[in-house]
Amino acid sequence: MMRRRILSFCAALAAFAFIAAPAEAMQIERVVSPGGIEAWLVEETAVPVIVMNVSWEGGSASDPKGKDGLANLASGLFDEGAGDLDSETFQKKLAATGAVMGFSEDRDYFEADFKTLADKRD
Repeated sequence: MMRRRILSFCAALAAFAFIAAPAEAMQIERVVSPGGIEAWLVEETAVPVIVMNVSWEGGSASDPKGKDGLANLASGLFDEGAGDLDSETFQKKLAATGAVMGFSEDRDYFEADFKTLADKRD
């Protein structure tokens, strides 16, 4: 009886693995800038969206002595305007294109995320 249950479970697991298996492996291209910054590029042309995630060392543990919260403050201010655009105008332009931008920090890292429709990339 126990052996039959184990075999049934294994058969169900194998069937699920076959159904859930990806049709094709994702291609990851390593890209290095002239300054030595490494990035990984993944392209999926079936989805018309551009997504960028960036992370670097420098979270709250890197705050200068006596300036606790500096990384947190910076993460909250990075999307509050750009160039000659004040915060409100900048946010309206992002919303008009369906773009989403965000910044966050934790103890060891600072992160930036950006998403937009491919036809709005400009």
